[in-house]
Amino acid sequence: GIWGPFLVVAPGSTLHNWDREIQSFFPQFKVLPYWGNKAQRKDVRPCIHPKKLYSENAHHIVVTSYDIILKDELQLKRVKWQFMILD
Repeated sequence: GIWGPFLVVAPGSTLHNWDREIQSFFPQFKVLPYWGNKAQRKDVRPCIHPKKLYSENAHHIVVTSYDIILKDELQLKRVKWQFMILD
């Protein structure tokens, strides 16, 4: 099977719902919530580095918003996402 990395992009108001639902339906997948202010995202960003996302202990799914995609495009476009889900 395909284990990721997957990118879920949704409106900011639904991010917590996406995170909760993914963990509920796919408990074997590691979900990385990627939202918050600039400093919070900077702390999480090392987990999104391509070398980390393709490793054995990587997060399978990154959940973020449309606004964050635009703000952090340079970091996110370095990853070869298996699938992108747009809500």
